[in-house]
Amino acid sequence: MLKIENISVGILSDGTAMPIVRDVSLSIAQGEALGVVGESGSGKSLTAQSVARMYQSPLTILGGRVELDGIDLTKLSERELHALRGKAVSYVFQDPLNALNPTRTIGQHLLDVIRRHTPEGPREARSRAVEVLRSVGITQPEERMRAYPHQLSGGMRQRVLIAMGLVCVPKLLIADEPTTALDVTVQARIIDLFRDIQRRGISLLFISHNLDLVLEFCDSVAVMYGGRVVERGTAEEIGREARHPYTAALMSCIPRIENKTETLKVIPGSPPVGIDKVQGCPFAARCERVQDQCWQEMPPIERLSETHELSCWNPIPGGRAN
Repeated sequence: MLKIENISVGILSDGTAMPIVRDVSLSIAQGEALGVVGESGSGKSLTAQSVARMYQSPLTILGGRVELDGIDLTKLSERELHALRGKAVSYVFQDPLNALNPTRTIGQHLLDVIRRHTPEGPREARSRAVEVLRSVGITQPEERMRAYPHQLSGGMRQRVLIAMGLVCVPKLLIADEPTTALDVTVQARIIDLFRDIQRRGISLLFISHNLDLVLEFCDSVAVMYGGRVVERGTAEEIGREARHPYTAALMSCIPRIENKTETLKVIPGSPPVGIDKVQGCPFAARCERVQDQCWQEMPPIERLSETHELSCWNPIPGGRAN
């Protein structure tokens, strides 16, 4: 349903390309949930924004294709893309308080989307808005239509954003850190809601820092670092047999209830800045398995199976379960 092929996004200045996301390839089938994980600055959000060109100038697509049901979105005009945003592709942003206009009611937010993409009259549009609020678990939806964002809790505001994304029944819903800053109880409810969205046949691109959450909820996982996908596979493959040192390092940093003696593990160092100047593997400076070749040349994509691939010169040997 969605196919991203070797997409690169960055800045083009005086004919010189400065990529921030490099040669990213992802695909999502209808009704599938793809989780994209990685540290801040790894390129997750920018990759998602490139689908419908939601990034701001001076960022631009430097190369590659983004196909939605066989249509190359990179070839569409801004006017054509504007007609697709909210209808074929919807976004749920990570900060619901800033994503919603504080001077407008919840009903006005929803009705704007409906009026833009459907021919429904005022009564039908309002009925649709109330129904979508009810479908995402908002109690007393008629009353909430008159509320302002600051009058709702963080979890309810997040549900409102999801309702706005679903109100026109998109083919693809992109959720960028939708559970950030929510307590675990509300997180669980939001994830149950996304599972229900999948059952409706809507595809999900789910961005998160929470690798455990992604492994439990998503069908497949892409791990990004330094603007590249360093490992990709099914949730079972990544959870049981992560081969890239960065993926394994992320998993080792997850706190466990049974761990009462060891200190929490961390990945030493920081993500790279100015990745267009990095010649070798972007993770080399922080990797425990680094070799001379890692500094000199970017590792190619190696296919381990039909669904599992990685980019590493010295991967963790197979058969070692995490």
